Amino acid sequence: MENMEKLEGLNGYQKEYALAKAKYETLKKMMDEFEYDFIKQKDVKNPDGSVPHYTWTISNEQLSYTLSCEIEENPEYMKLWEQNCKAQNLLKEAEDNLIGYAMSVIPIEFAEILKSAIDHHKYRHQLLNLAFRLDTSTLQKA
Repeated sequence: MENMEKLEGLNGYQKEYALAKAKYETLKKMMDEFEYDFIKQKDVKNPDGSVPHYTWTISNEQLSYTLSCEIEENPEYMKLWEQNCKAQNLLKEAEDNLIGYAMSVIPIEFAEILKSAIDHHKYRHQLLNLAFRLDTSTLQKA
């Protein structure tokens, strides 16, 4: 209930982005935990004694490859992977929608300048952050 209250005051684009990001991050965390537990169950350790969090961080390249193939044969992991891919696509769409909205409410001369920055990861992230925090109560409804 508390999280739903946080969505109050956001416009449609901001809500769409918040929900898509939360879903993607939740699925990503579930996949990360699944992979870590999978490696832990195999009793794999790196030379320093640490348990790798991901198959690609296993120092033994052959074992890394073998376990990567093995985890991809796990139906539960693959289901998470498919859901994550869908969530990632929805997040990208929500980002594009939020950026499009932000670009539509700023003065045209600033929008022209920012167009070139949209595809740059650092500036895209900053623009998303600003657009998400924008108080839209004084703007037209999305």
